[in-house]
Amino acid sequence: MKANKKSALLMLGVLTLGMGAVSCSQADGTKPSSGAIKVVFWHTFGDKVESALERYAEKFEKLVKDNENLDVDVELAYQGGYSDMVKKVTLGWQSNASPTIAVAYPDHVAEYLHMEDQEGKPGKYVVDMTSLISDSAIGFGKERYLGDTEDEDDFIPAFYNEGTQFVRQGYYVLPYMKSSEIMLYNLDKVNAAHKIYKNDPNLSTEQTKQFMNSISWDELLELAAVALENKAQISQAIDYPIFYDSDANLFISKMYQEGIPYCSIGSQGKASLDFETGEARTRAEALVTSFKQAHTDHLLTTKGTEGEYASTAFKDESCLICIGSSGGAGYSFPAAGSFTGAVAKVPASNNNPLYVSQGPSLALLNRPELVKADNDLAVKYGWKFLKYITSTQVNIALCVSGSEGYVPVRASCYATEEYGEFLEEGELYAQTAEVLNNDINGHYLTTPTFKGSATLREQFGAVVGSVLKGNIGVTAAFDSAFNEVKKGMV
Repeated sequence: MKANKKSALLMLGVLTLGMGAVSCSQADGTKPSSGAIKVVFWHTFGDKVESALERYAEKFEKLVKDNENLDVDVELAYQGGYSDMVKKVTLGWQSNASPTIAVAYPDHVAEYLHMEDQEGKPGKYVVDMTSLISDSAIGFGKERYLGDTEDEDDFIPAFYNEGTQFVRQGYYVLPYMKSSEIMLYNLDKVNAAHKIYKNDPNLSTEQTKQFMNSISWDELLELAAVALENKAQISQAIDYPIFYDSDANLFISKMYQEGIPYCSIGSQGKASLDFETGEARTRAEALVTSFKQAHTDHLLTTKGTEGEYASTAFKDESCLICIGSSGGAGYSFPAAGSFTGAVAKVPASNNNPLYVSQGPSLALLNRPELVKADNDLAVKYGWKFLKYITSTQVNIALCVSGSEGYVPVRASCYATEEYGEFLEEGELYAQTAEVLNNDINGHYLTTPTFKGSATLREQFGAVVGSVLKGNIGVTAAFDSAFNEVKKGMV
């Protein structure tokens, strides 16, 4: 059966009771001790993504039945947001109600690996997929009935390599659908501002689109200033022309674009906060000060400052430019007929385009509450399901018809006729995908993951919001944030 959001908690209770009744597995290890092989999949997806995934879970179950004569039950359970997931997974291991597959940022998995180290039991919770990837029978490219025709080299390198960015060697997360930040803008009003900025009343919307495709961060701020100074000609509704959804991504991406050291993992596996002192600290504080000045000048605001995402402000035209995840871009698309939206890559600083890789990855997990043979089967068929939903045709289908602006994770997806047709449609989702495929691909950045790396991201996102609101000075905000990060690293 498939669990929906309303039944998720009930399902977990049933699982907990059911696991207490498990006796011993069959000796040959090919079937569970009772019933179907259960692959419990905890996710964070909205209804559209969940419905698409549910359809393919059913297809997967049928393929296994037809080809292996085994009953597999992929049970989907919504767990809330990303921070909710971390808490529920760790509590699940303690309460004997845990998943086989979980949506996971690499930062989450770093926390799970640390739990294992604290208990002195590496491998207790997180499956190192290295041996599965290369397995002669079930590794990548070995099971054609699952559409599994390509090996691991087919994955987009920046997406795939996230699975190795840990203190411990191994492969711990597999990319599922990916996203990055994009810039969505009001083409008509930005065109009006562009004409004033360039002192050319004849500039077409196509010329404005070309300009926005190559604009720098400094030029974007200059354009925002022109829009603000000429509200009477452009729109009296303008409040802050630029609205940035993620304070943390604003800080991290600009750190990398400006070449300011952020964090690293040394040869001994020890994490380092590379901008805590010295020149890097001075430059990082200056960066946040520049954000503060842009906010004071009413050019830029953020979610951390406003307490809400940019979608509402963009659709009511109080901002002209919203910067946020392509994975949630649909929430900001204007209603039909209200105004024309356009998509471009986020302007970079220092002529150094680098963008945070985002979007759901998946961890394959052990369920300590199961007897070993049952857990091994759950892991095996959980792995097969991961291969299936990241196979070329299925991954295309999930990203095109089942996502909110995510892109596929395999190079082969982009060479298919189906994906080409999707891009040619020209809708805003397709425009978003084109920007990620053509303008951002090859310029992704991933940050090192370790115990406390999620806290580092959260704390310095909060620094930006607090400083922009005027709640605290930059240096004091940095001192407080570093103190909290160090606590999180213990």
